[in-house]
Amino acid sequence: MKIKKILDTLSKTKYLITKLLSQKNGIRYISLKTVRLLSGALIGVIGIIVPGLIINELMSGIQGGAWNISVLTVYLALLLVVPLLYQILLVPLDNMLFRTGGELTISLLREFELYVAGMDYETIENPELQECRERVSSTIEGAVEIVDLIGNIFSAVISFGVSFSIITYLNPLIILLTLVMVLINSHMAKWMNLKRFELRGEFSKNQRKNWEYKDMLRDKSYAKEIRLYHIAGMLLDKVTQSERDMNSTTYKNNQNRHKVNFVLNITNFVQSAVVYIYLICKVLSKAIPIGSMTIYLSASQRFSGAVSSVVNSYMALSERAMEIDEWQKFTKIPKIEKTGTLIPSADGNSYIEFRGVSFRYPGS
Repeated sequence: MKIKKILDTLSKTKYLITKLLSQKNGIRYISLKTVRLLSGALIGVIGIIVPGLIINELMSGIQGGAWNISVLTVYLALLLVVPLLYQILLVPLDNMLFRTGGELTISLLREFELYVAGMDYETIENPELQECRERVSSTIEGAVEIVDLIGNIFSAVISFGVSFSIITYLNPLIILLTLVMVLINSHMAKWMNLKRFELRGEFSKNQRKNWEYKDMLRDKSYAKEIRLYHIAGMLLDKVTQSERDMNSTTYKNNQNRHKVNFVLNITNFVQSAVVYIYLICKVLSKAIPIGSMTIYLSASQRFSGAVSSVVNSYMALSERAMEIDEWQKFTKIPKIEKTGTLIPSADGNSYIEFRGVSFRYPGS
């Protein structure tokens, strides 16, 4: 069942990517996003490895009495200058992503509305189909966000591969412990999302009641009945109770968040403590230099973050896959085949003139 769901999510993701690649702005957006992700992954690798190399070089200089200035200069340039250049280039890159993403959304919506315009009138006027149309439009407007989720998974996989290749030196049990802690965290995050979704519905129901009672109190058309039957107090009690119910729902949501954060803090503490103790013992036994300890610590934390990012981003993507499925099904509804030629679009100075047109009321 799980495998089938994963394959279904991948199928829907493939459909979205295909739709985007059919647009000129889609190709450009995906290319820019790939550049941003790869450059960000490179900066992450530098942040993992270079600090430890600098510490090892300094320790070698202290012990041997000779400093390799050229090597230290290269390391410092990688650690300081490259991230600075990345941040400078990030501003125009993000601006281009923002503009291209906006244009991509507009072109996708235009294509969708043109498709809808070619449908049979009775078909498109179906209330259920109208609601579906609104949902698909919202999905198209959020298509760029879905691409960002895919990009997050891609970036996390790169980070996972790099960090895992580094921490393979560590005890396999530590790697297994890290995976278990990440799975626990992901399970708690999924539980939190389900609870939040349930409470969101409860909160919306109480909020609608609150607005309804307040509108009745403020609406002049109900003023006579409210005074005649003395129900102002009852309506105010209803307003108060609905506000208490909303506060109760918010309190439950906060309590659930505190529970999740508590579990996350415990698992992070256990994981970090085990890795620190193991690496300190290795340094004290002179099995690894102190700089390498820094590299392994950073790689271990990055490995944990990468696995969490992959799992959480996939769960979010699988939820959005249902929206893509509705989009895909909507575009399979048959259209009316049009005949004739397309009239060129009019310029701003054009007008429409009717000739030989008459009208009369029925029976006149």
